Amino acid sequence: MIRVRLATAADIPFLPDIEYAAAQAFVGTPQAWCADAAVMAAEEYPPLVEDDDVWVAEDEGVLCGFAVTEIEGDYIHIWELAVHIDHQRKGAGRTLIAAVAEAGRNAGCAAVTLSTFTNVDFNLPYYQALGFEAVATPSAWLAEILANEAADGFTDRCAMRLPL
Repeated sequence: MIRVRLATAADIPFLPDIEYAAAQAFVGTPQAWCADAAVMAAEEYPPLVEDDDVWVAEDEGVLCGFAVTEIEGDYIHIWELAVHIDHQRKGAGRTLIAAVAEAGRNAGCAAVTLSTFTNVDFNLPYYQALGFEAVATPSAWLAEILANEAADGFTDRCAMRLPL
């Protein structure tokens, strides 16, 4: 059974390995280079964990995924959603998103937002199946995120929104 909770300092050393393992799902896709891309260093997580911006998923007591979030205006934005490749397709991502959505509701947010690849079968369609909609005209903040991602080589992406 998947359980989601806020991350603690003890979880931080495991997060980069989970992110790297999650990226292995991109092998064989148009975004295969993501499998070897740099991940966020453990040293970057403490302030995020202290601010309750990191959620972790456990599968039978094993840390298997996480989400990094930020509240911006009336949105809760998911900066990173990563599930270890050995635990994918077992509900951890869906459970993490549900926990983030609940946190957003509790904070008075109108929606969950994120950005994702449009040309990877398990990205855009996955989020659509969970109720996210592609944003035709992103807010200035979301447009800036997409522009920054494009500058870092993350192309073929769109912003998505899940109304709360």
